[in-house]
Amino acid sequence: MAEQIRSRDPHNLQPLTLNPLPRELATIAGALNRLLERIRIMRVREKRFIADAAHELRTPLAVLDLHAQNALIADNVKDRQEALNHLRDGVARGTRLVTQLLTLARLEPEDESQPEYRTTNLLSEVREMLAKISPLAAEREQQLLLNADEQADWLMLEEPGAIETLVQNLVGNAIQHSPNHSVISITLATTPQYFQLIVDDQGPGIPINERKKVVERFQRAGPSAGSGLGLSIVERLVMRHNGTLQLDDAPNGGLRVQVALQRPKEKSK
Repeated sequence: MAEQIRSRDPHNLQPLTLNPLPRELATIAGALNRLLERIRIMRVREKRFIADAAHELRTPLAVLDLHAQNALIADNVKDRQEALNHLRDGVARGTRLVTQLLTLARLEPEDESQPEYRTTNLLSEVREMLAKISPLAAEREQQLLLNADEQADWLMLEEPGAIETLVQNLVGNAIQHSPNHSVISITLATTPQYFQLIVDDQGPGIPINERKKVVERFQRAGPSAGSGLGLSIVERLVMRHNGTLQLDDAPNGGLRVQVALQRPKEKSK
């Protein structure tokens, strides 16, 4: 076994095949094979991340370069300012895309590490994140309405940053797809088993036959679609909290996104 390990190519992550082995060595070989498999999975994830990043950033970077060139050759202040505004918007979109790519990589289902959870107040987390994202709605003269029972018990176990990421993606999507002067409703509700986070917008919605696809990586719906990562990130986070994600028609038109997150189990008395 030592000779096989010593002579092995560093890039070869295939399992060791040595049979028969004494029980003591078989245990060591099994541990080594499990380690090799974890390394192989991490390398696959790394390659996929690099490929995704290269694919998704190629066009935005080309657009940024075009806006920079327009600003350089502009012969009046108005045209230069317009090009710089487009450049600034492009940088913001690129930053959001990179953030989403990094978040998605961290949430890969192949990751065997167990996340650490903390006790947090769901209502407080949602309210705080809405305050941060409200300027985006204000720019489009949209109204964010939060509906929740202030007296309810909102304590839950959360992977740090999960609620912030959920609200940022769900409400951010609603702001992007809803028209100016519209209302975006965010509702928190409880059942014996779950907390429910419901976001209703007044945008074009998503056809029923496309709703399963939009939670896949880089799947976009509609002309104003973003990177195609937001709902994929949401689905991953929901799965890590033993919850469910459902897309429906909103009561007043648009899309309803309903997230159910598992409540902490009560300790038996």
